[in-house]
Amino acid sequence: MKNATEEPVQGDTHRFEHQGAIGDYETAKFTADSALLRELGEHLVGKPYIALAELIKNAYDADASQCVIELRQSEIVVADNGHGMTKREFLDHWMTVGTRHKRHSKLSRDLGRRVTGSKGVGRLSAQFLASKLQLRSGTRRSPRQMRAFIDWDEAVQAQSLTQAEAQYRVEQPGDGKFPGGTSHGTVVILQGLKQAWTNDEVQELGRQIWMLNSPVHAFGRVRRGQRARDDFQIKFKSDLPGMDRTFASQIQRALENHQAIIHGRIEREGKRNHSFVRVAIGDAVFSERFDCAPDLREADWEIRVYNLAGRQAGGVSVGDMREYFSKYGGVAVFDNGFRLPYYGSENDWLTLDYDHAHRRNRSKLLPPHLHVHRALNDLPTQGRIFGVVHVNTSTEDSHATGRQGHAGESLKIQVSRDRLVGNKAFETL
Repeated sequence: MKNATEEPVQGDTHRFEHQGAIGDYETAKFTADSALLRELGEHLVGKPYIALAELIKNAYDADASQCVIELRQSEIVVADNGHGMTKREFLDHWMTVGTRHKRHSKLSRDLGRRVTGSKGVGRLSAQFLASKLQLRSGTRRSPRQMRAFIDWDEAVQAQSLTQAEAQYRVEQPGDGKFPGGTSHGTVVILQGLKQAWTNDEVQELGRQIWMLNSPVHAFGRVRRGQRARDDFQIKFKSDLPGMDRTFASQIQRALENHQAIIHGRIEREGKRNHSFVRVAIGDAVFSERFDCAPDLREADWEIRVYNLAGRQAGGVSVGDMREYFSKYGGVAVFDNGFRLPYYGSENDWLTLDYDHAHRRNRSKLLPPHLHVHRALNDLPTQGRIFGVVHVNTSTEDSHATGRQGHAGESLKIQVSRDRLVGNKAFETL
């Protein structure tokens, strides 16, 4: 056992001298060579498609409903209609490499999305992709916009990272709008591109970001500018041959991995309503016409059923598919092009999960000649389907006559404007 009077070992002496004589030392501050911008970009980002994906994730984290990417021969433009940046946010966050504000904020500011970026490498991605950057940003809180310019080559030539400069000013917006015609958002223009883009790079870009893209836009007829909580739409444009098709194919690949697809519509024929349903399972197609209650005059829908097990086409992982459909699964309802927030993965309005949990084997919706033994054993749950139903409550109300009109039993939207009134027309739907 060590005696208390023994001399301390050398390491203890160093620690004792330092702690007891701080006043004898001078203070030095760390500095970073400006070439670190380039080094960090190459090591943290590494690939062009990863760099561009980081800029798109910034738009998602900014609560944008749209992000438009334009890949041209000479430049890349990334524009969104998110909440934008004030001058103070630009200086405190965007101009700070490795900023930590997203680490402290796990959810986005307005819509409560789970933020996708945490390392503050968006600006490094911009430097990795191009030698020059222009940035324009506006917020809801101010009619003015902020504009900034950075020459990355000049920034890297500065001896110290703290001496690297960006030029910025606050100005009147003029006619500068953002996607969807909003007055808020951010546009990043990258010029002097450092890499040549190929179809393989664009395909990899799609693989990086497909899970951010809301599936409702693949079904069309979604009114422009509509912003539901998780509806983030990525649009891609390019003047490079074949790039548009490559990107569209990859970003929709998960939705194309369906096991079955159901199309249907309700139409009025004379004084009677009929429902037409078409089901495709692989190459086999089945169709049927049903008599329909008169409470609902018009509707159409598309529902896709997925098998979230085994190998998926297009390099999409089963884990990613399950996560995607846990977020976006279910059947959404659109009233005259506007999404009703109540319907989707969190609300089992078609009672699929309920019927599945109760092990139902007979459907109350099918006519007798379509019943088969144990038919509902393969009933998919909400997490295995995605669909969209289109209705028009204004049209339904205008066509309501007699008892239905007086009793208010036509398809109606609630005062909260997030769901339909639970009347007879809704039961028919």
